[in-house]
Amino acid sequence: GLVGYNVQQRYQRVINLEGDNLQFPGDYNIGNVLGIPQYGEGTYKQREYSIFEDLTLGFRDYLFLHVSNRDEWNSVLDPSQKHFEYPGADLSFIFTQGISSLKDNKILSYGKIRGGITQVANINLGGNPYGAYSLINPFVPPAGFPYGSLGGYSQSTVYLNPLIKPELTKEYEIGGELGFLGNRINIMGDWYQSKTSNENLTAVISAATGFTAKVVNAGLVTNKGYELDLNVTPIKSKNVLWKVGVNYSHYQNVINTLLPGVDELQLSGFSNGLGGGIYAIKGLPYPVIKANDWIRDSASGKVIVDPVTGLPSVDPTAKVFGNTNPTDILGVTTSVTFKGFTLSAVADYRGGNYIMNELATNFTFEGVSKFSASNGRQRFIFPNSVVLENGKYVDNTSVAVNNGNNTGGSGFWPTAIYGTN
Repeated sequence: GLVGYNVQQRYQRVINLEGDNLQFPGDYNIGNVLGIPQYGEGTYKQREYSIFEDLTLGFRDYLFLHVSNRDEWNSVLDPSQKHFEYPGADLSFIFTQGISSLKDNKILSYGKIRGGITQVANINLGGNPYGAYSLINPFVPPAGFPYGSLGGYSQSTVYLNPLIKPELTKEYEIGGELGFLGNRINIMGDWYQSKTSNENLTAVISAATGFTAKVVNAGLVTNKGYELDLNVTPIKSKNVLWKVGVNYSHYQNVINTLLPGVDELQLSGFSNGLGGGIYAIKGLPYPVIKANDWIRDSASGKVIVDPVTGLPSVDPTAKVFGNTNPTDILGVTTSVTFKGFTLSAVADYRGGNYIMNELATNFTFEGVSKFSASNGRQRFIFPNSVVLENGKYVDNTSVAVNNGNNTGGSGFWPTAIYGTN
């Protein structure tokens, strides 16, 4: 058994002076700045304290019960929200020890099943340490002020929420482990499901409110998945040891609810005027990429191009491309040890998600990408495109883009969104 008390305090003070109008170039001294230097100061303090208890009960080295709890208080949160708990319990049974007929088995050398339930909380306000102004909007001097003797104040464009609650996650897990042939072959499997409520999100809002974003507690997110792990020792001798490991995990989540009456929240936007961004949408994985796509022929799926300019036409209605988190992860490891020398290798695969690569637009425009280089920055026929002729769409074989140099221009940026599969 264990009982404890923990106190943590984070303190940070930042003072800065800057200026770029120097009397003597090369003399990088704040006293060399003409006029009044720009300056700023910030102080952050956060205190958290907790009481925790942990107890493990074992019966004859094959049945184990573990329970724990942690009560925590955080100074940043409002007094009505600053207390939260971390209770948990798990039970495990080593059946190769508890069942007498399985003891000293030549084939099955180890067997264990386990299950558990736990709850954790988290504060996710985008920075650390968090200060008192992580929840309340103060007026502060903006860049460029004071301007001589003229003062000025403004608020952050993000509306902070003084009654924000900590995120709360409850998770259930069951699993097992098997060892064969003296643990030369080991297999482990786990299945889990978790539910996260009160997620701390920064949602994009109308600038007409005076702010462009707001910190909110939003809805319920369900996560579930499973993980399989296989470790094999093909060779184990006096001089040589060869190990191989394979790990596979499948993960999926869904937003069950957001805010009352709200089915969609924009969390961030893309730069370079690309439109769309990262969204939280009810009924879909969290988060997803939503952006404008080309308009396509419903029969063939090919991109429809303008019959005059040859450029692909952009659908003004943004669509969901897919989840930003990988749903399938596969890892392979191997190592060979010979007389004290070890050679190891690792391979990793992640798939089932989409990636937004904004650099693709710039690479295409600058002629760095394979796409633009293959055309020699000259006019070309957009690949796999169709054009409207006599009331129907036909394969485009003659209408080239009207500007081969500006291949990063209108309509070409959706090439920056990739599916990892």
